[in-house]
Amino acid sequence: MINEKMIFIIAIFVYGFFHSCFAFVPVIIAEFSGHWFVHMSEASCVYEAFVNYYCGTSSMFYHVCITFRRYLGIVALPLNNAPIEKWRVALAFAGCQLLSLVLAISPLLGFGSYGLEAHGTSCGLAWNDRSSTGKAYLIGIGTVCYVLPVTITSIVYVLIIKTIRVLDCALLNTLYTKFVSAYNESTLFLLVAKISKAIDILLFNDFFKLTK
Repeated sequence: MINEKMIFIIAIFVYGFFHSCFAFVPVIIAEFSGHWFVHMSEASCVYEAFVNYYCGTSSMFYHVCITFRRYLGIVALPLNNAPIEKWRVALAFAGCQLLSLVLAISPLLGFGSYGLEAHGTSCGLAWNDRSSTGKAYLIGIGTVCYVLPVTITSIVYVLIIKTIRVLDCALLNTLYTKFVSAYNESTLFLLVAKISKAIDILLFNDFFKLTK
């Protein structure tokens, strides 16, 4: 059965497949040629960079959604047993798509730029862009695509680990209590059995003496 977490996992596989199909082929051609511009144009360079960043940022945002879903399933929602509405999942999916599209298409609109990377066989962001818009875009994409996801993921997993430890301690305490209770009951049962056996032996001896 496909749940809300599986939707994001399937999306990661789909985007990885399309990324491999549409972005790796030009890179392979450039690697065998020795340089991008031997057989391909600048437009193909921009295309390859766009596909890279669109698929890459989408997959990364999906990973953040999966992490947050685990947080809801382990930490938050078990407190009130509230289900996750489908419209929230759809909204998160659409938000990942929209944010990835905005980040990937911005260099095509003049906010930042794509270009050939240093080794000359693949394309990406123009990290040597010293214009004000270029610097702003690099800072923005570095914050949105690295700092925030790493921070959110780290905080969420720390909370998950703490919750699991608390649950483990509670489970161990429950098991210990049940063990002690069972041990006390078994000890009491053995004591009663020994007392009953001793009484039976005494009564049998008295009865044997009387009948003798």
